[in-house]
Amino acid sequence: MLHVRLSAFMLAVLVALGGIPSGAGADATKFDDRLLQVLSDTTGPVGAIVTTHGPPEAAADAARSLGGDIVWVYDIIDGFSLKASRGVLDVLSLRSDVERIWLDRPMTTVMDNSAYAIESDKAWAAGIDGSGLSVAVIDTGIDSLHPFFSGAISACVSTIGGLVSPECTDSDGHGTHVAGTVASRDSKYPGVAPGASLAVVRVL
Repeated sequence: MLHVRLSAFMLAVLVALGGIPSGAGADATKFDDRLLQVLSDTTGPVGAIVTTHGPPEAAADAARSLGGDIVWVYDIIDGFSLKASRGVLDVLSLRSDVERIWLDRPMTTVMDNSAYAIESDKAWAAGIDGSGLSVAVIDTGIDSLHPFFSGAISACVSTIGGLVSPECTDSDGHGTHVAGTVASRDSKYPGVAPGASLAVVRVL
C-alpha cells in the first residue's frame, strides 16, 4: 500500500514539474490535432479545453492537483479550460471521464467565405443574384444606416407591442446579421442574393 501511495505521489510530482516525457502513457485518440501540433512545438504550458463524460469537477480537481491552472469550469457543457504542461494533459487523457482534449484558441466569425462556400458566385456569374425579388427578414430589425444595405431595404416595419409602425431599428444585432447573410451589397462581404431587396419586420 505504501509503495502504491509513493508511486502515485511521485507521478504527481513528475507531472507538476514537467518530468513526464511527451506522449508517455497518453491516449492520443483524445487529443485534438491542432493541440497535438502545438504540443510538439512547445515545452511550456498550453491552453486546452477538456470535455468530460458527465460533470467535470472530478477531472478538473485532478488537473489542479497535478499542477494544471484551471481557467474556467463550464456550466453549459461538461468540461473545463486550463493551462497545463503536456505531462498533465497526458495523464488527464487516461481518465475514463475525459472525453476529449482540445486546443483553447481564439475563434473569429466572418462571412466573407460563406456565400462562396455554397457556390453563390456560380449563380451570380449566370446572372442570378436575387434582382427583382424581395426577401422578408422577420427578426430583431436592421441597422438601416449600415452601408452594406444601401438601396436594399424596400420595407421596414415593427410589430412590437402588437402595433405596426414604420420603424425597425435593430434592438439586438441578430436581424442585421441575418439581413447581411441574405442581401449584403458589399463587394468584399456580399450576401447570398446581393441583388435582392429586403422587407424587414421587427418582431423581437
